[in-house]
Amino acid sequence: MVSFIKNITLIFALLLPLDARSEWVPHGIEKNGNEIFYENKQIRRYGDIVYIWRREEYRERMGNGILGKQIYQQIDCEDYSYQNLDFYWYANNNWIKKFKTNDQGRENHIGLDSILESIANAVCQ
Repeated sequence: MVSFIKNITLIFALLLPLDARSEWVPHGIEKNGNEIFYENKQIRRYGDIVYIWRREEYRERMGNGILGKQIYQQIDCEDYSYQNLDFYWYANNNWIKKFKTNDQGRENHIGLDSILESIANAVCQ
């Protein structure tokens, strides 16, 4: 019976969306007033490579109705670079209505004194 309950619990945990299993940690505010978060429970590290989810909640709605974005990023802790692997735009405060874009691509250097540098410092320790 205990094994059955554990299996059912595991199935429900896997079926929950990322947000239901997430712990979004506030990490700072950009100069434009947008608030930045990263997901603390889903960080994955393989040597010098770290995978994170990062959110940016816009202070004001953009002209196209977008209120924020969520990015799955690969951070290289050795050369302090990053690459966007998945990119979603959100149009509501509940982070439910999402629009995926294909903003994957090239590797970028992490800027000095940026919020991403601060996040990299935290997750690369």
